[in-house]
Amino acid sequence: TYRFNAWISSSAGWVGQFNPSILPVYQFINWVKYSKYTPGSGSNGTDFTPEWQDDFDTFNSSRWSKGDWTFDGNLVDFSPNNIVVKDGYCIICLTRAGAAGFSGNVPKDQGTSIVDFKKKRSAEFSPVRYSSPGLSLLVSLNGRILPQKSDFFNRVNNGVWIVKDNNSISQKIKISK
Repeated sequence: TYRFNAWISSSAGWVGQFNPSILPVYQFINWVKYSKYTPGSGSNGTDFTPEWQDDFDTFNSSRWSKGDWTFDGNLVDFSPNNIVVKDGYCIICLTRAGAAGFSGNVPKDQGTSIVDFKKKRSAEFSPVRYSSPGLSLLVSLNGRILPQKSDFFNRVNNGVWIVKDNNSISQKIKISK
């Protein structure tokens, strides 16, 4: 199954102390594509056959459901009102109680969310040693390597993280090699 969520852990030792002043924050999902694992019989000689794609023009309730629960270790209550489909995006909202939903403008894509470091050899990436085992980079979704803040960088695992810097919200991804 595919699952998307945004939640706040109560474990400060794992994720740091939560600061409620950052709310609201949003996760924007532009599209999802699912391919079935079909060894040797996929498109262009791959092992995967495309099955479906959701471009979030509407909310497909036969494919997706909206949470309305919570769980131990979680500081939020999931609300169906915090899943919004707008302008071709599924928006997952983290909001204060009584202020659910999203009514702003959907940000425009700034580039791709996938960076192939073996192919991308611009001056921006030249200081990176690609063959170093255990190399980790903090990369913006438009492919820029970001400065490493040791307190943030050492705490996170691989994946997309939403960060508020100087009153602007940005998505960042940590890629480990």
